[in-house]
Amino acid sequence: MSAANNDSGLPEYFEEYDLSQKNTPITGTLLEFGASNCSACRQMEKVLAELRTTFSTELNIDFINITQKEGLATGRKFGLVMIPMQVLLNKEGKVVYRHTGFIGTGELSVQINKYLDLNE
Repeated sequence: MSAANNDSGLPEYFEEYDLSQKNTPITGTLLEFGASNCSACRQMEKVLAELRTTFSTELNIDFINITQKEGLATGRKFGLVMIPMQVLLNKEGKVVYRHTGFIGTGELSVQINKYLDLNE
């Protein structure tokens, strides 16, 4: 994985999420880091389902289970401290927004529209 660091020391670019050279209407990726034994993470399942409907043609949404070895390793690359954590990447694979804890559909939609420059 190729990643450059910003001033905070956290990775800001992830090559595997770079969609800029692909012919796709997808404008970004939302990564949700969580676990099935986390109550706030379970609450986020409904939010993710609603976002998948609302942004079905504009956004990839991936749930990453940190109780699995691969998921935890991926979380660490994104600066995971606690769950749930949401990371929004633009079409070029750059982190444009990060949030820790539960966030409702409305507020997360506002952030998606703001950072991916969508007009929902």
